Amino acid sequence: MGQEYTSVGFDKELLALLDTIHDEDQNYRLKLGEIEKEFGRDSEELKAHWEMIHDMDEENLIKVMGILDGRGWLGPDVIGEQ
Repeated sequence: MGQEYTSVGFDKELLALLDTIHDEDQNYRLKLGEIEKEFGRDSEELKAHWEMIHDMDEENLIKVMGILDGRGWLGPDVIGEQ
């Protein structure tokens, strides 16, 4: 999680935002297996977790589309390899 960016040209504020989006996305998805194992595949808990992921995906899509609309496709020289 989180990275340090020291290379000249990196947009550190944007990288922090992208890291947060990525980390949240992955953390919630990694919990799916635990929830399914504990409560079952058809459980209300798992359905609620999927709804939360869906809502977060919609919010993140808006954020990322805003970045792309405003700045275009950014290469590794600006945002790194990840």
